[in-house]
Amino acid sequence: MVKRFVCAATAVMMAATLFTGCVKVVKIGEEGALTGEVEFNPGDSVESIWESQVIPECESKAVDIAEVLNAAGGNLTGLGEEFDGLKTASATYYNYSVKTEGATITAVDKTGIHVACGEDVLVLREVQLEGKKRMETDAFLRGYQVTEGTMLTDHKE
Repeated sequence: MVKRFVCAATAVMMAATLFTGCVKVVKIGEEGALTGEVEFNPGDSVESIWESQVIPECESKAVDIAEVLNAAGGNLTGLGEEFDGLKTASATYYNYSVKTEGATITAVDKTGIHVACGEDVLVLREVQLEGKKRMETDAFLRGYQVTEGTMLTDHKE
């Protein structure tokens, strides 16, 4: 009996000695440091590519708003992807990247913000500030003052 106990104890000691270091406890989220497989996190790289890649890409695709309105003939949805309009599967509208240099706000009322672009007037029913969520114009106007006669520009001042 003692012999069995000594043999079992010796086997356990040898196993403990041989397998020391084979088990490593790793905190959640730090697995990539050991495996080399790091999960992509877009938030980590946004700041580094924003000015150098995102802004130039948007500016290169942006079309003058008067050109879009003239081509639309009053039907912006009909343009589809002609001007790189983006639309999700569930959306009923397209998002366009446009240049607004020279466009002037002609009226502000509960139907929207009226913007003169060349010979046409575009009524903004939804707006989205950079880094913010899209919102209905009336909600936007409760927090921001927009005045008639303001000329829109393509750059921050």
